[in-house]
Amino acid sequence: MIRTALADFVSLIFPQVCLACDEPLARGEDHICTGCRAQFPYTDYHKLPPTRIRWPVSSGVSCPCDIP
Repeated sequence: MIRTALADFVSLIFPQVCLACDEPLARGEDHICTGCRAQFPYTDYHKLPPTRIRWPVSSGVSCPCDIP
């Protein structure tokens, strides 16, 4: 109860804003507001097969990883 009231008070002074449109976020939203999230295009990337990529690591050795 007190923690929620304190968090609400802090959000009045330092509101969290949407990373896309800079509007204040409602309670329960994280980083991106519902309005911006609804405007995101559908990509269907989750339907693509996993790919194998390599990128250089600081030691100079490349690291193979599966990216879904």
